[in-house]
Amino acid sequence: MTYTDLIGYTASLLIMVAFLPQAYQVWKTKSVEDVSLMTYTILMFGSVSWTTYGLLKSDFPIIITNVTLFVVQGSIMVCKLKYGKKIIT
Repeated sequence: MTYTDLIGYTASLLIMVAFLPQAYQVWKTKSVEDVSLMTYTILMFGSVSWTTYGLLKSDFPIIITNVTLFVVQGSIMVCKLKYGKKIIT
């Protein structure tokens, strides 16, 4: 593993971990009032785009990070749709 790989994997880990407190809080409290549906929709499209880029470049830190982020972001979005108000703001 090169120094560059180590930086890539470290960045991937930190980005993945950054979303976990939000996901845990939503799951624990079932409160999604302050979660933006628009933000998570954009983040999920970004994750899909980055995953595609990673696959085309065979860049595993990018692939692993963005597949994981998509799952975590998707779980938050499902909670937003399930527990949120019926009116999308």
